[in-house]
Amino acid sequence: MKAFIIYLPDREHSVKHSAYMLETLTGYGIDANLFEGIKGDDAVRLAAKSKKTLYPFSIKNQKLGEREIKEYIRPELWEEFKKEFHHTVYRRQYIGQEDIGKLSRPGVVGCFYSHYALWNKCIELGEPIMIFEDEKIEQVIEAISRIKFFYDLEENYKYIVVIRDPYNLFASRAKKEEDLKSVGKNTTSMVGNLTSEAIELWKELAYEYLDNKSILKNKICVNYNLWSSCKKYRQKLAKKIGIYFTDEGFREVPVFGNGSSFDFMKYNGNAQNMKIHERYKEYSNCSWFKSIFDKETKELSQHIFKISPF
Repeated sequence: MKAFIIYLPDREHSVKHSAYMLETLTGYGIDANLFEGIKGDDAVRLAAKSKKTLYPFSIKNQKLGEREIKEYIRPELWEEFKKEFHHTVYRRQYIGQEDIGKLSRPGVVGCFYSHYALWNKCIELGEPIMIFEDEKIEQVIEAISRIKFFYDLEENYKYIVVIRDPYNLFASRAKKEEDLKSVGKNTTSMVGNLTSEAIELWKELAYEYLDNKSILKNKICVNYNLWSSCKKYRQKLAKKIGIYFTDEGFREVPVFGNGSSFDFMKYNGNAQNMKIHERYKEYSNCSWFKSIFDKETKELSQHIFKISPF
């Protein structure tokens, strides 16, 4: 994988740091290259020429301020979001009064256009690339270690297939959809819904897991139900992948998607106490929910998970 280090040749610190990073990356066997960044004033002229204004938040080309952003964040997460992101990143890099949201500093615009140029370079090369800037060397080494691990993994395994039993999986999706609809959000493209296409996709994953009608080669299959409930299974899986086993983070609830569709972030730090294998009970009396599981789905679930509640 190629790596590109963004630097500014007229900045002494940038030149020295990029040279050190180049030496470090090369020492790890990375095909590293220096990339002259776009200066802020030049980037501002590019932005003016393109007649486009860059905003940190935009939905359907709508410029968003704090009031609008808040509508897209769960109330119970707003204060955390505001503390961890809004004040430390948003207001630091973007002006925030009459024209809230607009990119303010030329240096920020230059940073964006430098990365944008390398995104196009990535497309031109037709392969993934790494982009570095003013990262600490420790962060660079950590990133290299992670990337090299996955590239080493790719030598033997190209796919990791994770499958959860359909009843709890689609109960969680149904709950998420209900929650989004309750605040007036259109869920057609946000959740994946409980469509026949989603059920068919689950069946494809089930057959991959069973290695029946399989099309994927060199894969590792993960049974989410076992992974979430059995430490020995997690240990065995880590050994199979070839990584050091640790349960670090196991009790944390990911903030992606605003946490659990049922519990939000309530169990963060105690995620193991969530009743993730009983989500289907919420819909046990709903005929429409039961109707989405055809005979084939039920048989596959029984075979893989020994679960067939309906």
